[in-house]
Amino acid sequence: MGSRRVDAPREVLRRIEEVKDSLLPRYGWYPSDPESPRWWGGLSSALEIAVSAVLVQLSRWDSALASLEALRSAGLLDLGRLAAADPEEVAPLIRRSGMPLEKARRIIGMARASGGTADGLCDRERLLSVRGIGEETADSILLFACNRPVWPASRLGVRVLSRFGMEVRGGYAAWRASVEGALPGDLYSYKLLHAGLVSVARAYCALGRPRCEGCPLSDACRYSARRRLTSRTSSGSTSSTLPRITRSASSSISVGSPFIIASLAPLSFALRGREFAGATVSDVPTARKTSDAVA
Repeated sequence: MGSRRVDAPREVLRRIEEVKDSLLPRYGWYPSDPESPRWWGGLSSALEIAVSAVLVQLSRWDSALASLEALRSAGLLDLGRLAAADPEEVAPLIRRSGMPLEKARRIIGMARASGGTADGLCDRERLLSVRGIGEETADSILLFACNRPVWPASRLGVRVLSRFGMEVRGGYAAWRASVEGALPGDLYSYKLLHAGLVSVARAYCALGRPRCEGCPLSDACRYSARRRLTSRTSSGSTSSTLPRITRSASSSISVGSPFIIASLAPLSFALRGREFAGATVSDVPTARKTSDAVA
């Protein structure tokens, strides 16, 4: 248990591969051809993915889909038309996904920043230049809409890997680099790992009350092992022999339990049962896809 489990992404990926057909579709992921847009909720184009990645921020997927269909009916699923649109006119169309005026400005801003081209839509710096689009949203767009092998270091993904036993010093960029360094270089692996981690987090690895029983990672997960040992110790004696988790002088994130020990900008971290939040509240993209903002 003393190692940093740098192999965690590959081991988790192997286990997710075994359950992908039964687990992932329950949460709107559809593993298919590596370059297919269908991975992201069964959508059919890069623009649909990019727009829905904004619509689903702090919202639910069915609400985001309803807003996406309203934009389609209005003929606005086109970069040029979106770039020329008025936020005040777009906002009523996407009201169901919440924060309609803010999201209208983000979608229109993204279209304008792209310069009306697919290449522009897939430019990370241009995406990040739009107010309300942060690293996690941008990287999700790059991976699923643009087929770029980048790993979105979502809170859900970090939670699962941390509990599994992976330790990383630093924030978003450090986690992204560490996971990418451990993965095979193919696009399929990147998409499957992200979709699988989000699905595992939503099905089993809740922030407050994880349900380890039945989780495909459970028998190799440090957090689950600690819970089992705690249960056996509690039932077999009047006092626990487990060591207490205390604050560490290290700035690494070390989570075999629901504790995250770190404090680094630009991400905010907290102790005791909390995990890091994205650089901005607006970059808590998807209750279903990349975050549990409303779960």
